[in-house]
Amino acid sequence: MATYRINKNRDNPYVMLNKEFLKRSDLSMKAKGLLAYFLSLPNNWRIIRRELPNNFTDKITAISNAIKELEKAGYIVKYHLRTETKQFCGIVYDVYEVPCFEESKQT
Repeated sequence: MATYRINKNRDNPYVMLNKEFLKRSDLSMKAKGLLAYFLSLPNNWRIIRRELPNNFTDKITAISNAIKELEKAGYIVKYHLRTETKQFCGIVYDVYEVPCFEESKQT
């Protein structure tokens, strides 16, 4: 099961976005919209991937492709969770307003 964590200023109840990602020509409209949706949610909101189609007209495949695009651009980072014995036990995704690695800042 995947968990998405939103990292933003919790003291601001409004949807205030860093608009840099909206100007990027290397991101699809779908990826930009999904990132805006994620960033509109409260901090530490748990998003379950299989429930995302309930909020959009898109199917899970299209949403998964947008998530992969955002991962490649540095807006989403995926972590594999493991037990002390190194057994896989889940995935957590962190969502960022700005790319979390420098080389992803292409316009």
